[in-house]
Amino acid sequence: VSAAERVKSPVLYIGDSIDWDGGDYSRPTGYFLAAVDWTGQERRNVEQAQITTTVSRAEQTRAARLLGGDRVVVDGFPVDFTELQAVADQGIRRLPSIGFIGRTDEDKGPNLELLIAKRARTFGVKVIHASHIPVARASELTDAGVEVITPTSRKAYLGWLASVGCVINTSPRESLFVSGIEASYLGVPVVAPCVEESGIEDWNHPDRYYDASSPDQAVDLALELAGSTRVDVPDVSRYGAQQYVRRVLEGLIS
Repeated sequence: VSAAERVKSPVLYIGDSIDWDGGDYSRPTGYFLAAVDWTGQERRNVEQAQITTTVSRAEQTRAARLLGGDRVVVDGFPVDFTELQAVADQGIRRLPSIGFIGRTDEDKGPNLELLIAKRARTFGVKVIHASHIPVARASELTDAGVEVITPTSRKAYLGWLASVGCVINTSPRESLFVSGIEASYLGVPVVAPCVEESGIEDWNHPDRYYDASSPDQAVDLALELAGSTRVDVPDVSRYGAQQYVRRVLEGLIS
């Protein structure tokens, strides 16, 4: 590759630690902003980059309001649908169960998860929480009748995900919820709290939200979906890795 070609080739920086003073930024330069954390470095990155790409309209709104970014565009997040399709082709049957995914830190709404889980268990429905990392509130979930699992591999996790009747999100602020996109691709419905500026709204069905102050509403909606043998799931194909890369490149060279 010639020096001239290197100058023209766009580059996308992932991560906040960008040396704007010492690097060569003669090429079209982009900055990937996964979630706004209100830091000075984020602000500078948004100001310096030719374009900032983020995962959802919710994060775009937060960036504009908190970082002053008027060049922040929504490109989503790349999802490997190849591995998901391999699981989908297995025809795994959905079971009448409810699944929660990931961390149980405060930003993920763990108290709401506990309330929903306890309510769901009164109906005898199986509730599972899956996470690749230790679950901070595992003992509380277990006491509430939740099965806490740590899948041994990515393949095992996706096989479990495809078997869930419904996935419930409880986060008061969700940038995108990639796990929910993966669930939808596998034919598993997702329900989420109706909160201000949620990235889930970019892709989920508008009738699959519940009042965050009403665990009963969440359980009723989830049980209805989990008990249905055939459910309509949103089209999430635009999050495919190739489409994502194409969008980012077009933004950088336009």
